[in-house]
Amino acid sequence: MKIRWTEEALEDANEIIEYLQERWSAKSADLFRSKLISKIELLSLHPFIGKSSDRNPEIRKLVLTKQTSLYYRIVDNTVELLSLFSNKQEKPPH
Repeated sequence: MKIRWTEEALEDANEIIEYLQERWSAKSADLFRSKLISKIELLSLHPFIGKSSDRNPEIRKLVLTKQTSLYYRIVDNTVELLSLFSNKQEKPPH
């Protein structure tokens, strides 16, 4: 399947990478980026691996790291990446 990033998802990913570079290290940011790319490649092959959201069954959640989840939906033949979310925040966006 094709992958399409929304503007929000791109902004979220860039913010997380910048945060990791500033607060932790370039190596931490690179590790996160690698995990993100790997999970997105996996999604393109197996788009239904994420769990459906209780609030909206069209939205799916895939845990990227212990701290971060990726929210996405499947539209036609495309996986649309909606947002990345800190698992430590109170309510998910979707």
